[in-house]
Amino acid sequence: MGVSCAQIQSQFPDLLQFVAGNKEAVAQLPSSVESLLPNSVVFVPKADSFVRALESHVAIIVTHESVAEHATSHSLGDKAVFSTKNVYFTLSQVCSKLFPVLTDTTSAGSDIHPSAVIGKHVTLGEGVTVGPHSVIGDHVVIGTHSRIGANTTIESGAILGAWCHIHSNVYVSGYVTAGDRCEIKPQSAIGTEGFGFAPDSKGLHHRIPHYGRLILGDDVSIGSNVNIDRGTFDSVKVGSGTKIDNHCHIAHNNNLGENCLLTAGFISAGSTNIGDRCAFGGRSSVNGHINITNDCVFSYPTTVHNDVNKPGQYGGFPLMSRVESIKTYAAFSHLPKIKRTVSRIAKHLGLDEDGQNIAGDSQ
Repeated sequence: MGVSCAQIQSQFPDLLQFVAGNKEAVAQLPSSVESLLPNSVVFVPKADSFVRALESHVAIIVTHESVAEHATSHSLGDKAVFSTKNVYFTLSQVCSKLFPVLTDTTSAGSDIHPSAVIGKHVTLGEGVTVGPHSVIGDHVVIGTHSRIGANTTIESGAILGAWCHIHSNVYVSGYVTAGDRCEIKPQSAIGTEGFGFAPDSKGLHHRIPHYGRLILGDDVSIGSNVNIDRGTFDSVKVGSGTKIDNHCHIAHNNNLGENCLLTAGFISAGSTNIGDRCAFGGRSSVNGHINITNDCVFSYPTTVHNDVNKPGQYGGFPLMSRVESIKTYAAFSHLPKIKRTVSRIAKHLGLDEDGQNIAGDSQ
């Protein structure tokens, strides 16, 4: 069937505008700037990629408004050109709406697979699907149109909102409350007990029970192989709109603000509070008992070891401004040359490595 220019315009009148070309153009699928597929729609952020797209056989080009203004000076052929203020946001909206991805078909043909185990007093909203060999514990509540993949365990007492997607092979503790439209990808475990042990006089370690819940806001996305612990006594929260990449660990008693971005390999020790709209580069880490204010960005690879009270961009270890961290890392490659120079100067002055006169005279 494909997607026409008219459909794009009618669905997103405030997001993009038709600029020039063939208003009858139809795109069969989206494609990347690197692989310009025939009869596709492509989202082009830069001018050099725009020229390449014009020379290809794509059907529809969506580009930034600063680039689109040059469209009329090129031969468009059968192509259509749209402009937008934010290319990547437009990509996310157009593709999600007009080219949806079917990501879990394990329960196709049956709302509740015959092999699934459903506990007592479970509340399943309208349109809920449960995949093969999944286990839903007692008193679980799952909101309307949510999907539970194969081999997933949701323990007794858990509460999930509407339109959630819990992929295959996920563990959800009974101490979890999730809002609407949350997604948890395979091999993740959330709401688990934290790494809490108390040593006795003999050096033996004894488990500390955890009573708190883990509360996810709306639109939280959790990648694969992610572990999020619950609170020891108090409930902890992951704010609405926060996105967590694969292979992240968030220890007990943490609180994450709204609309944060945690990229792959992020690790946070216990009892840390992170504000709203914070972003962490890959393999960043945060020490325990740290408070981070709103609107902070931490580049790869950053270690946060003290409170951060001022919004801004940071990097490195010890933590410094991002600009200072770039300069510091750039200087590392010069250290061998600096060391050799200092050694020659010391030798010329007759000094040893401690700055003492080699002959024993005081300086």
